Amino acid sequence: MPASLSERSVHIDQLLKKLRVNGTSRDFVTFANALPDDRLLPFNSIKRAIQQTSRDISGDYLKLESHMGNWGLRQEIAKRSFHWKGSTHADELIITNGATEAILCCLKAVTKPGDIVLVQDPCYYGIMQVLESLDLKIATIPSHPETGISVDDVKEICQKLAIKACVLVSNFNNPDGASISTEGKKSLATFANSNQIPIVEDDLYGELFFEGSRPDTIKAYDIDGWVMYCSSFTKTLVPGFRIGWAAAGRFTYEVGRIKSMHNGSTSNFDQRVVFQLLSSGTYERHLQKFRLELHKNLIRTTNLIEQHFPKGTKLTRPVGGLVIWVELPEHINAAGFQEKAFQSEVSYAPGEIFSSKRGLPALYPYQLLQPMGK
Repeated sequence: MPASLSERSVHIDQLLKKLRVNGTSRDFVTFANALPDDRLLPFNSIKRAIQQTSRDISGDYLKLESHMGNWGLRQEIAKRSFHWKGSTHADELIITNGATEAILCCLKAVTKPGDIVLVQDPCYYGIMQVLESLDLKIATIPSHPETGISVDDVKEICQKLAIKACVLVSNFNNPDGASISTEGKKSLATFANSNQIPIVEDDLYGELFFEGSRPDTIKAYDIDGWVMYCSSFTKTLVPGFRIGWAAAGRFTYEVGRIKSMHNGSTSNFDQRVVFQLLSSGTYERHLQKFRLELHKNLIRTTNLIEQHFPKGTKLTRPVGGLVIWVELPEHINAAGFQEKAFQSEVSYAPGEIFSSKRGLPALYPYQLLQPMGK
């Protein structure tokens, strides 16, 4: 499936009005949000960190934090970059209200309304919301659930269109679970630096790998700061705190300035709690258990899909992250079936909200998905 060699405006908000994420009873089950179950989070450790932070008799946690973020937290995040072969410095980091704000600030630093931004298809609808809010146009390249995107597609479309920035998910893309290979990440970093095209790297799920070691990032191979790395603790530790960050490279000053204008600083208290969880080693111990439980849940879920979904269903087999992409047989309209599911206290995210190609029934060639039982 070739890259889309044309740009178009983004209109995602109308589609998202159909998305149901909250029900009316305790029995309601939602698959529409890629968030961990509360029971998988280190509740007691989080509670102790909250208590420890609140015992600070200086009351510093009541003050406004720097717009760049808590220095101790930034140092702890910088240390973790060594897990993905990076060498991020605390001076380069800006703490944000989740990864979405990090992506928004990075894009705002390098684009203006009407500019074209390259994304992969399928693409998380939150990224498209950001693009729409900034009045940016979109160009797409296909994502394969097993092999990710093609660097050649990136190069081709950047040669033919005036691409001002790329937003790429390096590991376990939501929704198809795709990751970019190490060679692909190296090539993308080289391309960004050689052509001075900023890459906004979304690595929200990079810590949630099920096999081997922590996957690397595009940022790890960035030489001149053209890669802006974005992530958060929303998917791994404390969803409600909304603590994210951007390692903005050569754009650090501008991203920090935009963050300051956008909403000042991120919650001082929440940052200090997360700092306690990182500096004590709690976060790393939690991740080791968390990954195992997520992997077990993946196996259980795919087994249930194979047992109970209709013949002809296909699905991805991700090796990390929080999502599975399912294709129902052709005679079932996934978007049309949404209301019936909601009446049965079940919600899911229909595929159409992950594509900017309005009216298309498929986001990419579904023969690439694996049939059930394989």
